[in-house]
Amino acid sequence: MDALLKLGLLILIGIILADAIVYCWHRWGLHGEWKGPYNLGRKIRLNHTLHHHVNYPSIEWRKARPYNSAGEKSWLLVGGVFLGCLFALAPLPDALIIGSVACGYGVLLDKLHDYSHITGHWLDRYSWFRVMTRKHQMHHTTPGYNMGILFFWADRIFKTYNYVR
Repeated sequence: MDALLKLGLLILIGIILADAIVYCWHRWGLHGEWKGPYNLGRKIRLNHTLHHHVNYPSIEWRKARPYNSAGEKSWLLVGGVFLGCLFALAPLPDALIIGSVACGYGVLLDKLHDYSHITGHWLDRYSWFRVMTRKHQMHHTTPGYNMGILFFWADRIFKTYNYVR
């Protein structure tokens, strides 16, 4: 039973860490004012600005066509740094479980985010998806809010949650 409890705890840690990283990077990396070396912050934010103002502006944030990525790849760098730190600090078996869960969770978030921008997606038949999509829409109409992208526990903690039914 101890091994099963530890596995559950490691899975939970992977989900919490991944979601916290998504929130922090989205809030302070993609919407923040940091510049970074060689004005890197501005270049990274430019792709995210395209997502908000060109591909999916607040008046037309869902479209009946395939998802159009703005080419945002900074998540890969952030994920790589996280995994590097994880494998340097945690015992290998624990790091493998936490890292695998975090990566899987990140892919799930990415896909659900993409689907939330497609009108008439098959997931629209589920109320949980429609509610999640409306909360994400609030982020597109009020960019300083709902930075968690799809799951908003960190927004509630940091007072950036906004949702009107």
